[in-house]
Amino acid sequence: MTVNRSDFQRRFKAEPDSGDRFIGMDTDDGSGDPFITDLAGMAGGLAPLIAVDTELSSRFGPGGFAGNVQRLDLAERAATSKGGSIGVGNKAVISLRFDDYHDAFQANILPLLIARGLPAGFASIDSRVDQPWFSTTTWDQVRNWNQRGVEIWSHGHDHKDPTPDGDAGLVEQIVTSKAMLEAQGMKVQGWMQPGATPVAPPAVPYGVDMTQIEHLYTSRAGQLILGTYPLSCTDALGSFRTIPTALRHGLAHSTVSDGVSYASTTNLIDVAIRDRLALQLMCHAGNLGQPGNMTLAEFANLLDYIVAAWDAGTVEVLTPSGMMFADRSTNRLDLFRRGDFESISTNDTNFAGWGSTFTVETTGGVSGNNFLRGTATGAILSQRVPVLRARLLDGETFVFDAWARANSSTYTTTRILLQSYPTTTALNLDLFHGAGTTPLTWTKVRFAFTIPPGVDELLVGLGRTGGGGCDWDEVHVYKV
Repeated sequence: MTVNRSDFQRRFKAEPDSGDRFIGMDTDDGSGDPFITDLAGMAGGLAPLIAVDTELSSRFGPGGFAGNVQRLDLAERAATSKGGSIGVGNKAVISLRFDDYHDAFQANILPLLIARGLPAGFASIDSRVDQPWFSTTTWDQVRNWNQRGVEIWSHGHDHKDPTPDGDAGLVEQIVTSKAMLEAQGMKVQGWMQPGATPVAPPAVPYGVDMTQIEHLYTSRAGQLILGTYPLSCTDALGSFRTIPTALRHGLAHSTVSDGVSYASTTNLIDVAIRDRLALQLMCHAGNLGQPGNMTLAEFANLLDYIVAAWDAGTVEVLTPSGMMFADRSTNRLDLFRRGDFESISTNDTNFAGWGSTFTVETTGGVSGNNFLRGTATGAILSQRVPVLRARLLDGETFVFDAWARANSSTYTTTRILLQSYPTTTALNLDLFHGAGTTPLTWTKVRFAFTIPPGVDELLVGLGRTGGGGCDWDEVHVYKV
């Protein structure tokens, strides 16, 4: 981002210090003033000057000028990591969110998500010793969730009321929890407000109940949230969201696991589809099957209901963070190049590993003419996706989305490699479609996954294992 210094002075009556960092030259007004391009340097240099002007300082909200610059930097980085925006056309958007109950999620929910290729978000505390529902699950398992397409949000340190510890308690719950979670090797997308039990009623945990957007801007807890996270989910403005929404903080969700039926939840989804809205569904995995709540079998049926709408083209399923960047365009980051195989031929240089195994066929594709044909060998056709870190895509969640079919037998088992490159230490997913068989007709194949932080290059491989040869078409790696 660049800021014209003379324009900045006109707006804010401030003069940067000589030690501030600048690059480039301002030619707009002929003064030769540099552009201010380093947001941290700009905040550090100008905040003290603005702070002495109380009337001016009052314009900036929590954290003053430096806080505003920090929030701007966080917001721009978040948008960049989503590819700017995620175009969904005229579809509704559903996102799945799971709070607490790590042990139940590991045992019961993760297999359901993987089997359906569904991305999701998880609101996690950073302590494994303070809640009974996070006791047997290990951090290795949580990292596996993340790699299998479950993005991580901070839910505080221990899901307890920080009031007894004053400001230090707020900092531990809101700020330190993010650092502790990221120390486990996962990107934290944002803050999801925990429903902590108050220790001294009527005093409210966190000082405010976060049911209004204004609470984020008028409370110490809100100031910490806005200064630490680019995104937050609290309890404001009801369950449905418009597409697009300019709000990145404070929006609410609909809880489906506590006293809510399968029928009422599918009705909510139908309303979102009818009115082309966004809807975040939150589940406490440990509460499924309790009296008055949806059963685990019903929840599995609910996931099938969502996938059916996804397949029908009336819904896009995004992560909770991705939902905040959905818009009505059709522009969407796709890491896989030439996955429709149109206008290319065998041995195209976008791919490696052609040999005698793979060919581009010119009739019979899913949406066009061309498609990729592979024979019944263990060979892999691969494509490398470089420069992830500079685009802020490491730590982000994607969905591998393709069509496949058997071509020389009654079935084939598709194989997809998703690996960090040049070594597979950080990411090494060797995935097989569904129950192991893909029929002779074109069949949708989806897998959600997250690129671990620090990975700068991704390898995507297409192949088969077992059965006959395999055809591929419309291969995409979409940002979700």
